[in-house]
Amino acid sequence: MRPEIPKIWLAEPTSQENQRKLTDALHGKPIKLSLGYVKSRLKLIRQHSIENMALLAEGFKDAVKNFQGVKLIEANDAKEAAKFVSKIAEDNRTIGVNNSSVVNELRRELEQENLQIVDTYYDQYVSKEKGGEIKYYWQLPEKFPEITWDSFKFREFDYGQFLKTKSSSEIGLGILGVNAASAQDGAIFLLQHSQNISQKILEETNKIAFIIGIDKIVKDAEDAAFQTKCVGLFGVERIMLGLSAALSVKENQPQKTLSNPNRPRQGSDTKEVYVILLDNHRKDVLKSEFRELLYCIGCGACLKLCPRYAFSRKNQPYNPYMWNPKEIMFTTFTIGCQIAEEVGLYECTLCGNCKRLCPLEIPLDDFMLKMRGICDERGIVPKIHLNLYERIKKYGNPYRTD
Repeated sequence: MRPEIPKIWLAEPTSQENQRKLTDALHGKPIKLSLGYVKSRLKLIRQHSIENMALLAEGFKDAVKNFQGVKLIEANDAKEAAKFVSKIAEDNRTIGVNNSSVVNELRRELEQENLQIVDTYYDQYVSKEKGGEIKYYWQLPEKFPEITWDSFKFREFDYGQFLKTKSSSEIGLGILGVNAASAQDGAIFLLQHSQNISQKILEETNKIAFIIGIDKIVKDAEDAAFQTKCVGLFGVERIMLGLSAALSVKENQPQKTLSNPNRPRQGSDTKEVYVILLDNHRKDVLKSEFRELLYCIGCGACLKLCPRYAFSRKNQPYNPYMWNPKEIMFTTFTIGCQIAEEVGLYECTLCGNCKRLCPLEIPLDDFMLKMRGICDERGIVPKIHLNLYERIKKYGNPYRTD
């Protein structure tokens, strides 16, 4: 009998391992980790993934066909994916999502489908008390890369035991953006810093849809595990900053109850599992001069020293929902320059910190400048820039207003 679903692997930090490594570090015991090796291997994985994107996608589809409990869906763009999600959700229009870049690609279209999105990650940290301190990057405690790397351990989530368990959650459908997927065996890899993925989505919802960008499919489970662990290693500080800011971001917003243990269990007798393979113009990006954007693993290292992230226009330091440089530029392919301008294309200072901190050395600042030129040719520039031009033309300087 064929297995029902692919293997689901969760990478999670383990405090005991973390404490042991920290103790060894404080006592001067060597902890071996070559960041140079990690970055080099990660780059090879990403290069192979992008150069063989179509072939790996076909391999993954063939692997998933071996699982009788999964329905595979291919979506050309975000609008098509959102319509699939809407159809799957049926009458319960509340969906729970994880903290994922690929999920963010769908937010606009999901809202247009009248779906209520519950962010299960940051919501779990919201306190009823106001006044949480916002920590800036330079205020964070010292991090030990070796300890961070070794603290993440993988466990296989036994989804089979929940396949015939009815849900007590008010969320009808869980949407999970995937960090990596194996073309060899269809295995799915997710990074989980807390319990929102396993407890709030995998266990408590009747329907699950895994969203996989075709650029995140790698050769095998070994590469997928390595790539997922790198997201944890290079993204830990961005996560800490986002959590620090989550309270003030959410404190004035109505909270959605994620689950109620006393609520009668409801829904179908068998859980439904979907895999949505998302292109969303990735093939177009691959053919462009911006193809290195597809190397991105979504770790968020680019945001750690970003002035725009620390001092946003909404006066919200480290807003966890702010678009990162890759997402902004990717938007010009998926939605257009107008939206890219609205979400921050011209707010970048071109300082280059993102490129220096990116483990894959993606030239984000250079790409940002080139993308501005493309959008300028399409007539999309900030209104304030047009005003400056008109003032110079009329008054001979950009400052006079009357």
